[in-house]
Amino acid sequence: MKRWPQIVLLFWIAAALAAPVLALQPNTIDLGRILATPDMHAWLGNDDLGRDVLARLLEGAQIALSVALIV
Repeated sequence: MKRWPQIVLLFWIAAALAAPVLALQPNTIDLGRILATPDMHAWLGNDDLGRDVLARLLEGAQIALSVALIV
């Protein structure tokens, strides 16, 4: 049986729950890092405003988890 969907779901739930502890700043704009490739500072790189993509994904996962639990 394929368990990948359950593993991915559990990973995102754990990441969403850990997001407040990590103290990430998903809305901080860094114009010097616009569209930077992945490195130690931003594991998934930066977007077109220099924001950390991983931090933004974790914030979105946290919001999606809260909405799912409320619904």
